[in-house]
Amino acid sequence: MTNLDVLVRTVSEVTGRSEDYVRMVALTTFEVAGTDTSKLMQEIPDEEAERLLSGFRKEKAGILNWLLEGRRRAIWKLRRYYGH
Repeated sequence: MTNLDVLVRTVSEVTGRSEDYVRMVALTTFEVAGTDTSKLMQEIPDEEAERLLSGFRKEKAGILNWLLEGRRRAIWKLRRYYGH
């Protein structure tokens, strides 16, 4: 499992979106932003992946709030940019 797989699974579980959809959105976002994804593509041991997923599952509400706040900010910036 890679760090990206952990990210994708976490966001999928939090949002209810499919892992394929989350992966596509994440990779597209990283590409547009010019993000270095080399660390995300690194393989991690199964035990570490499960430890991370377990910890993230305990923080589902906080992660969802963080995602919603990011969405709100993105919409606000787009509206300002396009004058709406």
